[in-house]
Amino acid sequence: MAGWPFRVEEVAVPVCLWCGGRDADPARSPDLGATLERRLPNARRPLLAEAGGGLLWTRAGDVPRGITSRATRR
Repeated sequence: MAGWPFRVEEVAVPVCLWCGGRDADPARSPDLGATLERRLPNARRPLLAEAGGGLLWTRAGDVPRGITSRATRR
C-alpha cells in the first residue's frame, strides 16, 4: 500500500484497465478504475458491467484479445 516510485501521469505506454461492474471489493478500486484512467494519459478502461473482480479467470480469453487487438491497430 505504499506509493509508486513514479508519477502515474508520466506513464507513456498504452494501459488497459479492465474492470468488472460487480466487483464488490471497494479496497481494490472504489470507483472501478475511473480515477486511475483519468490520471494515465494513454489509458482506456473496458468496464464489463456484468462481471465481478475475477476477470482474469472469468474472461480469460477476452482480456488478452482486447490487449492484442489494440496493439495491432497502432
